[in-house]
Amino acid sequence: MKIKVFRYGKIKSSTNPNVYIIESLDWDDEENNRFEGKLLADMLELSGKQPMYKYIRTSQELEHFFEDFCDSEYRYLHISCHGNKNAISTTFGEISFAGLADMMRGRLEGKRIFLSACEAVNLDLAEVIIPTSGCNSLIGPTTKLLTSDALIFWSSFYHIIFRENPVKMNMGIIKSTLLNLMKFTRN
Repeated sequence: MKIKVFRYGKIKSSTNPNVYIIESLDWDDEENNRFEGKLLADMLELSGKQPMYKYIRTSQELEHFFEDFCDSEYRYLHISCHGNKNAISTTFGEISFAGLADMMRGRLEGKRIFLSACEAVNLDLAEVIIPTSGCNSLIGPTTKLLTSDALIFWSSFYHIIFRENPVKMNMGIIKSTLLNLMKFTRN
């Protein structure tokens, strides 16, 4: 697995240093109980965090819970879904990077996006999402990954980051953690 970090801006300290997880799966994942985001929320709770978890199936639900994320003042948005080099997917459709950027326009100043979606984190996404949304960073895999690998990776990542500093993620710690975790992946 390869992870990419794209960075911009500074974190607003007035936000809540917790993770808001929005997840959407295909039917096969649902039937086989591969809810990476839900399990990640459980892991974060075990670590003493207060994650929010929302399961969606449509782009309209994504928009609704994105608004809820913005209203919540949570600092970290984690989206768990399928994706490709041009879009992310909900159960019932795709959302282009441009469509995602339009939804997020000007709403993420000082916040971070973590995207657990195969191949979706790339320069094309970063170039449209970061300046449009105002987010501080975009982090996620650049390659295909198994749900089990993603869950272990993200659980480890958040555990290490929040153990280091429960109220703030700085870029040095993020990069160091990613480099250390990458030593244990095969791709």
